Amino acid sequence: MAMEGLVYRQRGAGTFVMKNALINKQDASLRDYEGLTKMMGEEHISSQIIEFQILFPDEKIQEQLLIKKNQPVYSIIRLRLLDNKPYVLEHTIMPVDLVHGLSEEILNHSIYTYLKETLGYVLSGAFRKINADKPSQYDKMYLDCKEHDPVLEVEQVVYLKDGRPIEYSRSRHRYDTRSFIMLDHREQ
Repeated sequence: MAMEGLVYRQRGAGTFVMKNALINKQDASLRDYEGLTKMMGEEHISSQIIEFQILFPDEKIQEQLLIKKNQPVYSIIRLRLLDNKPYVLEHTIMPVDLVHGLSEEILNHSIYTYLKETLGYVLSGAFRKINADKPSQYDKMYLDCKEHDPVLEVEQVVYLKDGRPIEYSRSRHRYDTRSFIMLDHREQ
């Protein structure tokens, strides 16, 4: 918790938890890459698989995942529902050679649980880019966005402990369902 900046120390007094009224359950830490299922609880999250196929990567995907054009990838588009309401539209790309055995059954639950518990991977971090966008046709169809509703897009590359990229994804959120928090804490 100290590394996350969630506790602070006072000489001679001890260690204390930092509290903030700005944080609520819908917020996600920018430092979190554990997945929606873990954060919200499996009983509240469900998935609708829109696309699940194996493709050869274009140049952008090759660059993001550090792979060659002849290395196949999974292309996954899922609508994630929170208490049966549209919550996030995820487009995830993963190298087939790293994520062998991926199935629709796994996609209906948590991919990260599969990566960690079944494949034994340790996720070490992610590079993220967050920007606002206008809704796409998919956003309108699956997230119930109106023509002029803003959408929050999180583009990320997730890395394994050994430095290999295992995921390139773009997650699209309705403006009224999700926010991200970051604690900017400096050591004195």
